[in-house]
Amino acid sequence: MLGFAATGREPATAPALSAAHEAKLVVGLPRVAGDLLHFHRVAPAGASAGLQPGYRGVAEPAAAAPLLDFDCLPPATVVLVPGAAFDRSGGRLGWGGGHYDRALAALSRSCATAFLVGVCFAEQLIDLVPRAGHDLPVDLVIAERTVVVARRSPMSAP
Repeated sequence: MLGFAATGREPATAPALSAAHEAKLVVGLPRVAGDLLHFHRVAPAGASAGLQPGYRGVAEPAAAAPLLDFDCLPPATVVLVPGAAFDRSGGRLGWGGGHYDRALAALSRSCATAFLVGVCFAEQLIDLVPRAGHDLPVDLVIAERTVVVARRSPMSAP
């Protein structure tokens, strides 16, 4: 499972990450390096263990943490995706850096069976998110009491 360390403007992801560790899944969290977003393996020692403030103050793994290669991810890898807003067709508005857009594009080229899950608060689920040609929609959107099935075919063309 690829996840993210939630900030105050995002729902907690620590329970999902802990459950993935308990299920003996490899868990990766993102680290920003310039314009790129890389996922690093994290240990099951807790949601914030081994993390440090990174890009825009978001907690991320240390640079020395093992790098996860998209080509080596297991089939049907679940990817928790943050965003400022999502819509019911899987559209996602990011936080403005383009890091996830680039990372998800690279992931779609390497791991065609990844399952993208947008994680947000209910007020972040809106009618329509503007999309550009490079935007990949998520497959599912999860808010506090809402689950929206946006797509049925993981990582397929929008």
